[in-house]
Amino acid sequence: METFDKIKNIIISEMGFISNEINLNSEIINDLQLDSLDFVELTVLLEREFNILIDDETSSKIFTISDLCFSIDLKLKNK
Repeated sequence: METFDKIKNIIISEMGFISNEINLNSEIINDLQLDSLDFVELTVLLEREFNILIDDETSSKIFTISDLCFSIDLKLKNK
């Protein structure tokens, strides 16, 4: 859950959301209404926070916050 908490805190502090809007099932486009530029900005923030690289192939498979958590955890595990 640590990954989720960090992601959630970044979305709240940097993107202006409130905490009850964000859960593991939140869809990045439909629920959070992030456009492609917002998603790139979020990706950059997360790359800095977790000291990882989220490549285009990985980001194209991210649709929900759960997908994002899984991708980050996988990157951290394979570091």
